[in-house]
Amino acid sequence: QTLSAITSGETPSNKTFVVSGTKIENISISDVSAGWSVTPANPSLGSTVTISYTGDATSVGTKSGTFKISADPIHGSTLSTTEYTVNMSLVVNNKVSTITVNPSSLDWGSVEIQSSGDEDKFVDVSSDNVDTITVTSIPTGFALQDMGTFSPVEAGDTIGNGASLLVMLVDTFLPLGLNSANVVFTATPSANSQFNGATTKTLNLRVSIQGLTTSLSISPTNVTDDLDQNDVAVAHEIALTYDNLSSISISGGNANKYRVSTTANGTYSNTLSLDATATNFFVKLMNTSSAGTKNTNFTISGTKSSIGASNPSNVTLGCSGVVNAVAT
Repeated sequence: QTLSAITSGETPSNKTFVVSGTKIENISISDVSAGWSVTPANPSLGSTVTISYTGDATSVGTKSGTFKISADPIHGSTLSTTEYTVNMSLVVNNKVSTITVNPSSLDWGSVEIQSSGDEDKFVDVSSDNVDTITVTSIPTGFALQDMGTFSPVEAGDTIGNGASLLVMLVDTFLPLGLNSANVVFTATPSANSQFNGATTKTLNLRVSIQGLTTSLSISPTNVTDDLDQNDVAVAHEIALTYDNLSSISISGGNANKYRVSTTANGTYSNTLSLDATATNFFVKLMNTSSAGTKNTNFTISGTKSSIGASNPSNVTLGCSGVVNAVAT
């Protein structure tokens, strides 16, 4: 006799059977296993017998028992067997453990790098048939606070069922572009419970980090020389102004026209590379031995730093030189 399976903690349902037979009397039920009930003890032929489980319905597993049913033959009759042993069983299944994270994702949208953070957000963590919930992972740049205790939550901490958590973006010095990472919650099932699948839930956190605006300018943007043949040209200082750049490059020089240098009396070349500490450079007309126009355009370009949004537009330095012929 097998009773319908139950989940741990539920009340088992009964099972019945009807006593049948011919030419028997004095029917008796005896030796009922502990934790079981079989009634009535002395049923009549054709009556209903009820089997009940009265034992531990909490612990998981198969509950087994037996009882004996016997009868006497009516006078003049013979029974081949006067007693039967009847097996009884009931399966107690695990309760189902669940964990829910609501919402399952939080998005801060676009945030500028190195800014003071952004709006705080909230998430609720609930569960059924769970003993503990542990926050096993918190991504860099984010922090949690338990709104029930107003205490910070660190990786490895446990939280209560139904916890409401404040989720904060606390560090915007993250890689540029989309940053997506997960807070991981790991649950331990309570006694006589188990998960149908993974014991973890994730809260996805997303933020798009935008770089800082870059800029590059020079002053002056044009230089002019009007010299006689074989005059000595004077170096022109060009001031640099820029934001969020890692380097600056200058190109376009000509050995017979204009060239650039890091110092007024330094070595001049067609190109120049400067780091992010430079505040100026120098441009100079290189050849006055031949008469004519010595115009040159330099291209100044900047490379964004690690926190810059993009490279700035190139800047042009226009150099206009005239060498006048001298009669000999």
